[in-house]
Amino acid sequence: MEQPGKLSTNKNNHPNLFDYSMRNALTRIVRCFFAEKLLDVTRVIISNNQISYPLSDGISKLHFEKTTIYPANTVINKGNIFLESSNGHKVQIQTHEYLIDIILNDLDFRPTMEGINQFNDDVTNSIHNDRMARKHRKNWRATIAKKMEKDYERFFTKWVRAHHDIRNGATLLDQWEALEGHPTIQPGNFVQD
Repeated sequence: MEQPGKLSTNKNNHPNLFDYSMRNALTRIVRCFFAEKLLDVTRVIISNNQISYPLSDGISKLHFEKTTIYPANTVINKGNIFLESSNGHKVQIQTHEYLIDIILNDLDFRPTMEGINQFNDDVTNSIHNDRMARKHRKNWRATIAKKMEKDYERFFTKWVRAHHDIRNGATLLDQWEALEGHPTIQPGNFVQD
């Protein structure tokens, strides 16, 4: 069973699918911190494509790599997040629990322990669902690729048109090309009654 927050690599030292699920969760959380004004965007220090956020303890900072700020306080972080101490020592933040622990005193409200636990449980569940969807999508794509190869078809959309009517083709694309959902039916059963 996979452990929430545990990052790993495959035998070629490439990030596995589970890394993307955790990163996706951290990206969404960071976006929400600023968009919902839970963290004060006026404290952000911008440098190239990264930002720093001085913490209220006066000695530590959060560093967000590969980060872009858009209108309406939309902060999109696509890189690593580090906690930097006053002596310059950096620790990478790899889990939502650790990130929440770090920013608790900087939020514009005081969450209860029950609220924090519920939030962490909800995010853990979301990460698990994202992992399941990514794993299923990887297998589904391999299956489709084999079918396309067998049919000598190089273009996915042409293959979909050749094998599905418009309704089933659209359902296939909607259910299996998007990661915003949970795999509940298998490819081949494209429509649920």
